[in-house]
Amino acid sequence: MIVKALKEEIKKVQETETCFIITPIGDDTSIIRRKTDGLINNVIRPVCEKLNFKAIPAHEIDKSGSITNQVIKLILDSKLVIANLTGLNPNVMYELAIRHAVGLPILCLAEKSTELPFDITTERTIFYCDDMFGAIELKSELEKKIKATLNDTEIDNPIYRVAKEKSIIKNIERLEDKEEKNSLLYIINKLDNIEKRIPVLKTDLSIPKRIVDIKLIFDKSIKSQYEDIETKIYEIIPTCLVARQTIDKENEIFIYNLAPLDDIENVISNLKNRLEYTLNLTIIEYEIFRMHLQ
Repeated sequence: MIVKALKEEIKKVQETETCFIITPIGDDTSIIRRKTDGLINNVIRPVCEKLNFKAIPAHEIDKSGSITNQVIKLILDSKLVIANLTGLNPNVMYELAIRHAVGLPILCLAEKSTELPFDITTERTIFYCDDMFGAIELKSELEKKIKATLNDTEIDNPIYRVAKEKSIIKNIERLEDKEEKNSLLYIINKLDNIEKRIPVLKTDLSIPKRIVDIKLIFDKSIKSQYEDIETKIYEIIPTCLVARQTIDKENEIFIYNLAPLDDIENVISNLKNRLEYTLNLTIIEYEIFRMHLQ
C-alpha cells in the first residue's frame, strides 16, 4: 500500500508542469509582499496544485545565478503564466510583454479597483475583491479560466494581433486589383477603430454622468476628407460616433459622444490642432449639446 502511494506521488511529481507567477513583489515586510504572498499561498498555489501545476513566483526562485535570466527563462518555458496586474507594476508589464511576444498561454488577475491600460483591456483578466470572500470567489473562477486558457489554441494578444495585421496588410498590398485592395484596407482600418473604442465603452457606459455632443463647423467643404477626419476624431474621442451633416451643409460634422468627457475645452483644442496640422482644416465654430443618461 505504501509502495503504491509512493509510486502515485512520484508519477504526480513527474507530470507536474510549471506555472510562473508574474507579480509585484516589494520588500519582505511591505504591504505589497503580504498581499502577494497571501494571494499566492491561499488562492493561486492551491488551484495550481489541483491542476498539477507547480506555482513559482520570482521571489521564491532558489537557484544561484542571474535572477533576471531565470525569470525570463521561466516566462518563456513555463506551460502556463499567471500575471497579477494590480498596481500596474512596470516589471510586471515588461514580463507580460515578453510572454505575449512568444504567444504562449497567460492568464491575468487584478484587483477590482485596477484600471488597465487601453491596449490590454481586452485581455483575459479576472478581477477580484481583496477580501476573504473574494479569495473564495477567485479560487473557483481561476480554476475555470486556467482550464479554458490551456484549451484555447488560438493565439490572441496585442503583440500577436499587430504582427498578424501587418501580415494581412502585406498580403493585401500584393493584390493587383487596386479597388479591391483599397476596399480591404479601408475595412481593416474601420474594424481597428471599432476595436479600440470597445474597451472604453465597456468601462464608461455604465456610469450615469453628463454626456456632451459636439457640432464642428469647418471653413470649407469636408466631403472629400470625411474618412480622414473621422479617423482623427476617433483618436481624440474613442467613445463617440461621427455623423455627416445634411448634404446642403457639407462643412459640418456631428460628434455623438457615448460616454462622459472631461475638460471639453481641452478636447476641442486638441481636435482643432490635430485637424489643422494633419489635414489643413480649420474649425471656425463649434456648438456643444448637453444630455443626461438615465
